[in-house]
Amino acid sequence: HPLSVEQVRRLERFIQTAITEAKTDFEWELAVRDLACFYLLWHCGLRVSEVCSLRLNDIDMDARRLFIHNSKERKDRIAYMSDTAALAVQQHLAIRPDPDSVHLFTTQHGALHPRSLQRRLVHYSHQCGVPVTAQRLRHTFASQMLASGMPVSSLQRYLGHENLDTTMIYAEVSDPLLRQDYYQGIATLDPSSDKLSMSESGLTQQRTLRQLVEELKTPGLEQSRHDEILDIILANIS
Repeated sequence: HPLSVEQVRRLERFIQTAITEAKTDFEWELAVRDLACFYLLWHCGLRVSEVCSLRLNDIDMDARRLFIHNSKERKDRIAYMSDTAALAVQQHLAIRPDPDSVHLFTTQHGALHPRSLQRRLVHYSHQCGVPVTAQRLRHTFASQMLASGMPVSSLQRYLGHENLDTTMIYAEVSDPLLRQDYYQGIATLDPSSDKLSMSESGLTQQRTLRQLVEELKTPGLEQSRHDEILDIILANIS
């Protein structure tokens, strides 16, 4: 399940505080790195393995773009960064302990391992009481993007899902009627990024999507109707 807006904001504030209250250079560098990883998971929707695999030549800071190689679905794809995520990555690049490494995130043993990043998230989880994992941050990103009006087919391509059914899991937990609340929240969350469009047509489209998603959950739905619904969704949001 995705984190609530309050939960993810609490986690964000806690990691930011870890930077300002660090007692040693090592703690400071670690917290700066953790904040960059946090935004790549949440604002960019990356998998933990994708964050840890990032190399310097995968990052286009001018275009706010990340090149993801051979992801879980064995496909290359492009991901994008919010201004806040890009700033956090820049701050990490400025102070990372191994500036000659080809990897964006490193430890004394080489590239940051996904288990090590997961352990850091568990550390923050215990400290601030937010039940966070890398996967939950990705889920949070996906559900918030759907709630903001991002077409499910676009989200499918962005997340690197082979099948639309996988992406529809996120559609099931997003409520298009919360669009206004999300719009207000994202302005506070990341004011440096562009605000979301609040067109009535977009809201109507999301209501239609919600209805179709609900029908997909109908027990015993015939495969032909299942496929028809997916075709309708793709046709209306392409």
